[in-house]
This record gives sequence, C-alpha cells and structure tokens, in this order.
Amino acid sequence: MIVDNKNHIDLKKFLRNNPDIRTIKCGNEIYYQAKKSPYYVTLPHSFSHNFCRFVGILLGDGNFSDEDDKRILITDKCKEYHKNVIIPLAKYLFNLDFNLYPDGNRNSYYSHKKSSVLYRFFIPSLGFRPGSVRKQIINEIPEYLYDLDVYQKAHVIAGLFDAESKVSLKQAQIDFSISSRPIWEYIYQFLDYVGIKYSLPGRREGRRPSGEYEICITGRYNIEIFLDFVPMKHPEKIKRLKKFIPLTRC
Repeated sequence: MIVDNKNHIDLKKFLRNNPDIRTIKCGNEIYYQAKKSPYYVTLPHSFSHNFCRFVGILLGDGNFSDEDDKRILITDKCKEYHKNVIIPLAKYLFNLDFNLYPDGNRNSYYSHKKSSVLYRFFIPSLGFRPGSVRKQIINEIPEYLYDLDVYQKAHVIAGLFDAESKVSLKQAQIDFSISSRPIWEYIYQFLDYVGIKYSLPGRREGRRPSGEYEICITGRYNIEIFLDFVPMKHPEKIKRLKKFIPLTRC
C-alpha cells in the first residue's frame, strides 16, 4: 500500500516498488512511463475531490482485467455519462484517453484503457485486485477510505451514487443498494455525520446470492442537503432529480 498514515499518496514508494517505471519531467509536469508503453501518465499525490470521485466510480462500476492485460474498465449504460464525466475525469487525473466501447450483450457501454502504470497504481498499490471491484468490497474496503475528511468522503460517495443509485420517476427519492456491507455502513455513517435523514429498508435477499443492503433518501429537503455535500454528475439521474429539485442544486 502506498498510502501513509496522513493519507498522502507516496509516489516515491510506488516507484521503488516498480523500478521499471521511469519519471519524465516536462516543465511543471511530471509523467510516468512504463517500458514499451507510449503513454505519459500523471498520478495524484493526494486524494483530491476529483480523484475521490474516480475511486467512488471504481467501487461501484470498476473492473480490472488480469495482470497479463493490465486494463481498467468502467461500465455504465449511459453513453453521455462516459463521454462527459468518466472519460474527461480520467484524462484530467491520468493524462490518458480512455476508449469507449458499446457492449451489445449487456445493452451498456464501458470506458477502458490498457495502461501498466495506472494498473499497478491501483493493483496492489491502492489495495485493489484483478476482477470486479464490486465483488472485492463485499467484506472489506481499503482502510484509507475511513481516514478521508468529510468532503473527500462526499466525493467518493458521489462517485458511488453516480454508479449505483436509482432516482425515482414519481417523487423526490434516491435509492442506493449494494452487496457490500462495509460500503453501506460507510455511506450511512457519513449521512449521520452531516445530518441527512434517510431510511434503511434493510438487507434484501435479491438477485445477488449475498443479498443487498439499501439506503433510501426521500423528500426534497433531504435531497437538497445531500446534493450540497454529494455533487452527483450522472446526467440521467440529474435529469430526473431536476423534476423535483431546484436547478441550482443539480
């Protein structure tokens, strides 16, 4: 793990663990390049709000291929979300142009990039493993997530809600469900801390063998406060929320 006890991302340790990755300085920018790779990758030194959002998106919809392929993938049915949120965010954080691919079998899309530097930055340096991230976090999440401040946590949760929540078509209501109990607890403890009212319908035995844990935020007032802390960006969900919430909140 390359996160220290002050929640600083130790890129020097990352480079020591990966001696084949070279550092390239260009003006004020620092890039990282693996052997035989054409990509000049930027990496965050800290948990900025944008990086926290990206981590939240990965927790909800991320997937890492096997170590031979070294590919990062993010799945969502909304093409606009990929084009206007995920791909620009990856470019801003990592200087990488993620590719967008339609998945006809699942009626969805996925953004993906094959990058040895970025793959090794997350695996194992930030506690992720190959495969579906959703399955990895059923019983535990990376410890550093607990040490983030309230605003950093808010952006992690924003990425999670963009990935996993559902917005009602009939009323001001956001429903969130996930098979990970630690994520469920992480979210409702955050809501308790900032004073947002919610309900916990409980553990629902459903499609997934492990069941799902749910959180429901209902009512215009509660959702307004929620959006003040948790800036969701998924265009379809924002569009639905705008039916019930003032435009300035979405």
